Amino acid sequence: ETAILRWQAEQSEGIFRCGESAVFGAEAAALGSAGAPFAVPLRDAGDDRDMFFLRIWEAVWRDGRYRDHDFTVRTDADVVFLPQRLVPQLSPSGEACYIQNVDCSPALHMAGPLQILSSRGVEKLIDGKARCREKLPRGLAGDRWVQHCLDTLLVARWDLSGILGTEEGGCASNFCSTADSVKVAFHGYESLSAWQRCYARAAEK
Repeated sequence: ETAILRWQAEQSEGIFRCGESAVFGAEAAALGSAGAPFAVPLRDAGDDRDMFFLRIWEAVWRDGRYRDHDFTVRTDADVVFLPQRLVPQLSPSGEACYIQNVDCSPALHMAGPLQILSSRGVEKLIDGKARCREKLPRGLAGDRWVQHCLDTLLVARWDLSGILGTEEGGCASNFCSTADSVKVAFHGYESLSAWQRCYARAAEK
């Protein structure tokens, strides 16, 4: 997936088409013009819980640039992301919120491959993480943990169901489509060639 990120950086596409961008990962790897990613530990010492997604949001908070923007988007490397489709669907409100991206399961509102938080939503997550550690069960996967933490903290959920094409969590569609302009991201394209084909189809490149 390093090749995918390097190509996005060179072409200023995907996350690198946004106003600002950064790469976070468990391992450092050279990404050409994108530089090296911020190293983020998967787990805390002595804690077997998967906190990788929370660790990324903590790194975003420490970096601080999220404060200059209404929303921050976190995507997996194998997600074909088209920010030009997302921007028209968002409107700044100053509210602490996160974006619901799927509706294929009653318990799943924000599938992990695409997480979108408002700037105040990031702050609520960081400020309330200790409370969530006390209340949430240990068995939650890292991406689900973030959603359930936000729900526990009563962070507002904005319903943009359908913007993510994914087969995760029982969802059944990650087909790249130009016609389906609601979708802003397509998950599961793990090779550079597959990623580029999906991007070309979805963005009409």
